[in-house]
Amino acid sequence: MITQSKFGLTWRWSGYCHQEIQNFREVIESIPNYIGQRDRYDNFLRKFVNRQITKDTLVDIDLIGLFIEDLENRAQIDYIEREINIPEYIQGGKRFLNRAKKLRKLHPTAVEEAHEEEKLEELVGEVQLKQAQERIDLQKDLLQVQLELFKNALTEKPINVAS
Repeated sequence: MITQSKFGLTWRWSGYCHQEIQNFREVIESIPNYIGQRDRYDNFLRKFVNRQITKDTLVDIDLIGLFIEDLENRAQIDYIEREINIPEYIQGGKRFLNRAKKLRKLHPTAVEEAHEEEKLEELVGEVQLKQAQERIDLQKDLLQVQLELFKNALTEKPINVAS
């Protein structure tokens, strides 16, 4: 069961904010989707940009964790590293960093929970690897049996079926 919590912040919008959060939706392909996390995050971002997420809106805690990471990533680029030396971007990055810090304080386990699906993906990968190895072992056993049958067939006296 996915834990939910109130979002916890009142969001103040700017052109930078709207544009950058919309851009979060453009780069979500790296998020695993075994239990629908990517789809749920995309839906959260869509609602967020449409201002349907308020301070009191219940949000899946793992999605808050993904959102915190996206805010921190954007803050790193625009505020800390100042890759784009435009005051609006620098100030926007600074606001994102402050909001990420507030969300981390409100939801201390959110980022960790955001990666539960990655752990699931890792486990699924391990199970698939084990199953593949078991199939290979079975195929080896089958080939060994077929080889023995073939050897026996070569050493046996042929039966004359023409008579």
